[in-house]
Amino acid sequence: MKRWFRFTIAGTAFFAAACSVSQTSDSLIKSLPVTVLFANQVCGPAANVAGLTRIQTQDKLIETTTKLQGNMLGGSSPDLKVDFDNSNALLISMGQKPSGGYAVSLRESTANVKRGTAQITISWVEPIPGVFTTQMLTSPCLLVSLPKGDYQQLEVVDQYNETHFKQGVP
Repeated sequence: MKRWFRFTIAGTAFFAAACSVSQTSDSLIKSLPVTVLFANQVCGPAANVAGLTRIQTQDKLIETTTKLQGNMLGGSSPDLKVDFDNSNALLISMGQKPSGGYAVSLRESTANVKRGTAQITISWVEPIPGVFTTQMLTSPCLLVSLPKGDYQQLEVVDQYNETHFKQGVP
């Protein structure tokens, strides 16, 4: 009976210690807000190549958003303002695609920062093979802002935790 009692006490102490370590390691993860500035399925020439592009000035932001809306009839560049002293603007693009059914959108409104990497989670959608889609060239993109912080890497992962882009931040 005493042996069972000691085993129970030892097991409880082990699990309590494990839980406290887990809570401590989670406290090392910081969250930063991610704000969507622009998103579309047809983003024009600025998004014809898949990638993650860091935009560093207001002039470059205006130039990029003008290119993003280059294919829109009557489209005008949105009046976007980003405080580049305290934030990064990031263009996430899927590249040019042969049909509709492709999309990229923000999945979580916060980026987790852990071990020097800010991780942005998106939804990366591709059409199911064999399903009918619109037959037109598309170039899905997402333009977001992210506060500067204690990170040296940006990582973009999808809903399945697959990394699509990773980039250093000077």
